[in-house]
Amino acid sequence: DYNVKYYAIMRFALEHSVSFIITANPSTILRLLTAADEHREELVRDMHDGTLAPDLDIDSNLRSELRGRLRPNPARAKELERIVAEAGFLDPQAYWPRLEMIGCWKGGSVGVTADRLRAWFRPGLSFRDIGLLASEAAMSLPISDDGAGGILAVDTNFYEFVPEVEMGSANQRVFTASQIEEGEEYNILLTTASGLYRYDMNDVVRVVGFHRRTPIIEFARKGRDMVNLTGEKLHVGQLIQAMSEAQRVTGVAVEHYRAVGNIEDCCYDIKVEVKQSPAPDEALTGLCGSIDEQLARLNIEYDQKRASGRLGPLRIHLMREGWHQRRRQAKLARGARDAQFKDALLGLPDADDDPAEVAQVIEAGRR
Repeated sequence: DYNVKYYAIMRFALEHSVSFIITANPSTILRLLTAADEHREELVRDMHDGTLAPDLDIDSNLRSELRGRLRPNPARAKELERIVAEAGFLDPQAYWPRLEMIGCWKGGSVGVTADRLRAWFRPGLSFRDIGLLASEAAMSLPISDDGAGGILAVDTNFYEFVPEVEMGSANQRVFTASQIEEGEEYNILLTTASGLYRYDMNDVVRVVGFHRRTPIIEFARKGRDMVNLTGEKLHVGQLIQAMSEAQRVTGVAVEHYRAVGNIEDCCYDIKVEVKQSPAPDEALTGLCGSIDEQLARLNIEYDQKRASGRLGPLRIHLMREGWHQRRRQAKLARGARDAQFKDALLGLPDADDDPAEVAQVIEAGRR
């Protein structure tokens, strides 16, 4: 039970002075912070009494072991109460004042979550990408807070790079690390000392610079994070850019979103959960139109297909509050690993796209 797990983690963590947090997925850290705030009253009571909430479904032997590590701490409980009284919520900047760095993925689709996590902390807090890491290999060495770039780990693996635009073509070119260019995107083929040979990671990386002559790369997206209904070949990178710009232009703050290619109606349905609900109709209409405009600007084929009517008007699906968390819980219940959970920001309908979660539909104007 991940809710029990997060509560227990924060029950212990709130008693400590934390200076560094590292985990792969920023959503894990974000969920820990929100869980602490959601259960702040119970946590303060547990802190004061030296207990672990009795209603949590924890194996009796494990509970006994955990309980033996706890002591009443009324001073810390009083401090947490003061933080809530002053901030209006359980503020991590206040209960972990010595926190100096967070390490997590920042590239690709999880960058959206990383931005939401960053909003919980002061501007000066160091956010460091942990590098291009997978079960197969560690492929880059993170070097700064700026972006998600890391130096290609040329001392441990051998890499080949296929230009992203040529993937799957009959005449695709293959480059070595000394031949790739700044600003370009490539699919990685990985060869390792442990036995992988020209392994297709299905990872698209972007070259963002060089350290001397060694490329600095950042994760851009999975290579097949693309939907193609009418030839527009919309990929998640374009979606992320469009959503970011549309929010800036309209002022509508989106908490969670997911774009679904609607094959039957030949259009895109963008499911959004907004930060301030309910959002005015005119604001949602503006957001819908702006997303449509941004996608057309970023993708000429999308623009042409929309203009010709081959691709129907984009639609905003305003989702009920808590939709994203319920979707996440459904996937975890079926065996998805919490620490590696990355919901697809762009895709086709799946088993967890519940029509009952849609509160309202807004359609972009026809061209």
